[in-house]
Amino acid sequence: MHMLKQLGFYIALFPVALITSAETAVMAAFLFGISLLVKPKIIWMDLPLLLLLVLTVVSYMAVGSFGREYIPKQVGAYVVVIFALRFFYVCRQDLLEFLVSLSPLVYAILGLIYLAVQVKVGYTYEVGIFETYLLIRLTVSDKSRLRLVCMLIGYFMLMFVISTRATPFVVGALVALVYFMKVPKRILSTFYISVVILTPMYGFIMYYLDIEQHVSGTVENAAIRLEMIKGATSMIGVKEFFLGTGFGVPFRDVNYSYSFPHPLLNDIGEVMQVSNHNSIFDVFLRFGLFFYALFAVVFLRVLSVGQIEGTRAYALLFITLYNLSINAFLDSTRLCHVSALLIAGIYFACERTKPAQSVGEPILTEPERTTG
Repeated sequence: MHMLKQLGFYIALFPVALITSAETAVMAAFLFGISLLVKPKIIWMDLPLLLLLVLTVVSYMAVGSFGREYIPKQVGAYVVVIFALRFFYVCRQDLLEFLVSLSPLVYAILGLIYLAVQVKVGYTYEVGIFETYLLIRLTVSDKSRLRLVCMLIGYFMLMFVISTRATPFVVGALVALVYFMKVPKRILSTFYISVVILTPMYGFIMYYLDIEQHVSGTVENAAIRLEMIKGATSMIGVKEFFLGTGFGVPFRDVNYSYSFPHPLLNDIGEVMQVSNHNSIFDVFLRFGLFFYALFAVVFLRVLSVGQIEGTRAYALLFITLYNLSINAFLDSTRLCHVSALLIAGIYFACERTKPAQSVGEPILTEPERTTG
């Protein structure tokens, strides 16, 4: 069984830039199969899959034939996330041992391979499995931390040069901020809590803002995203606020009075398939406040436990929030297993720990859970 888990860890490492969404879904299904062999009993991690199944059935019965055509597309990415998340959860102790066992040289070779792939196929994503493996390693182990932090920041800066896009620079800056700038923990935690709690609300704030009709370049991209959120918020009534819109309905209202026309805002085919580019907001939109509260607990529990020494966990926390709020990591099938690992990494940081006296080893000691 140990070898099967190891195989899963290496399969997950395969660069997403070289595979399609369908192949990523097959990968997640394989990882899910391993998790069932490792832990065949029902566990609490299976609850999201059950809730998703119930909401899918209810949505299928509530919408017409047109909406039903889009339900598999809207639901599929969440299924992939849950499949991969179950694997990383049930294999968590072996995963942490695997991450700590890899030497800085191995991480450096993996980084070079990932950079070579990006050069070959072009810029594909902000954070992949390699970067997430390294972030989790830095969170749970002191071994070779300084070298690995510098390696990770250097990797993001090289990615920035290769892609000429700002996102890798921002992610690298977040890592540097946490590890080198000595920002007080209270400031970090306040910002983190604010993002988690206020993201569902910020749509209502944006709803009353005007955006100029003539925008260009990166401003246009930001303006479209804001308009997406405004159009989605216009669909939220009292029922949708608490229970969500479900699936088979658009991500935003095509009839909303947008500040400017755009296919992503006005074309029914686009608004049925293209998300609002903010996965945290979309979880609130689709599932409602009650489910979002459970979703938020995962992110906030790490602060209440407070077992991780210093502020090192915040690099993982901030980058997870960045990928889920600035980008649509829960909506892109190719990136779903990355999202699952980021969320699992937050759970790892929540686990009870012993005093950080034996560095270089995984610091998690919580007893294995066998039932839900």
